[in-house]
Amino acid sequence: MLIAIKLDDDNFLIWEQHILATIRGLKFDKFVRGDAILPCFSIKENEIAKAENLEYINYVQQDQLFVAWLLASMFSPILTKMVGLKFAHQIWKRLEVYYAACTLAVIKKLKLQLRMIKKDKGINEYLLEIKKTVDSLLAVGSSIFGDQDHIDAILDGCLDDFDDFVTSITSRLDPYTVDEIKALLLTQERNILSLTSILSGTKSLKELSKLFIYLHNFKLLTYLPNLSLVLNLKLFEANS
Repeated sequence: MLIAIKLDDDNFLIWEQHILATIRGLKFDKFVRGDAILPCFSIKENEIAKAENLEYINYVQQDQLFVAWLLASMFSPILTKMVGLKFAHQIWKRLEVYYAACTLAVIKKLKLQLRMIKKDKGINEYLLEIKKTVDSLLAVGSSIFGDQDHIDAILDGCLDDFDDFVTSITSRLDPYTVDEIKALLLTQERNILSLTSILSGTKSLKELSKLFIYLHNFKLLTYLPNLSLVLNLKLFEANS
């Protein structure tokens, strides 16, 4: 039977999904569980006569064909970890134990990596970097990582630039979705860039005063504290 995916250190969940689908389709579950192994000798007399149980012989024959197929689906570094194992259920158990430990280590590493991501570039690039790490967490089976964790990671990394804006988001009773948070941050960035551009071309006291009133009326200064500071400085300079 053709094996589309070979097992390595990084693709266990994908490989497992493919293999389990095949196992269920062929009704080979008993070989993975190992709970259907019959005694080699049905009675004591047969053991003395070395007359093996026919059902046991048939089971072992099918199991070994399955073992050969299973091993053929692995790359050499993984195969070395299976040396000395005879039955399919032993191999399966070894894989589960090995990859459980590996997966836990990867999840810890990715969560640390997620906490280290900061907004030192444009919002879009920042959000893509967060999403890439979140997707990696989900790919290794981190089922405890949900949308709220994704949102927390996004907001934690951009506190320096959007402190008051983040506070306004987190104080809302009805939670936002990930997509809503992304849209709000992208809009906020566009507002900052647009208003910064306007400020750079605004010279007269009259123009600055009008702009300040406009921003204040629409409560934009609440969410743009850095811009508020710049505007006040410009007003001071123009008034001097």
